[in-house]
Amino acid sequence: MNRRKFLKLSGTGLAVGVLTPGVLLTTGCSLKSDAQDIVDSLTAIYNADPTAPWAADLQIAIGDATTAIADWDGSSTNCALQSAVTIAAAILDSIPLGAVIDLIVTIAVAGIRTLLSDLAPCSTTALESRLSTTYRGGYHSSTPTYAQYCAQFKSDARWRLAGDYKKAFNDAAKASSLQQVRIK
Repeated sequence: MNRRKFLKLSGTGLAVGVLTPGVLLTTGCSLKSDAQDIVDSLTAIYNADPTAPWAADLQIAIGDATTAIADWDGSSTNCALQSAVTIAAAILDSIPLGAVIDLIVTIAVAGIRTLLSDLAPCSTTALESRLSTTYRGGYHSSTPTYAQYCAQFKSDARWRLAGDYKKAFNDAAKASSLQQVRIK
């Protein structure tokens, strides 16, 4: 008797078929690793153009997000992280279109907004007072490319940034001739 036949006859096949999707959903990457992927991509974007007018403020947001992740248990509540990545998204979204980093920035904004939808809501703007500029533009989040990536990241039932986000970001970096900004 082979394994397939045994599973059919024993009913174990049904149990495995029913339990496996749930196990896959709960054993995916945690919110903490998703958040770290976001910080890694923010760092890559910063490294792509560290002298840009927005770079100093992005560096502040990256530092605050890194600190917020360090002692976090990965639950759905982290107001400091939410504040940091919300500000980072605003900074990135306000970068005018037309630069070589456009695609990776658009993907990063989509990834941040998707991560934020998984975090418990907070209403804090702790970073805003530390930034040199108020960022209000919405260039990247108003493009069809942004909508495409948001839909992609949210559509997978076992969505966690890890696989889809990293691959999309790294593919975009390669397509934009920015191999040095890839995330691991």
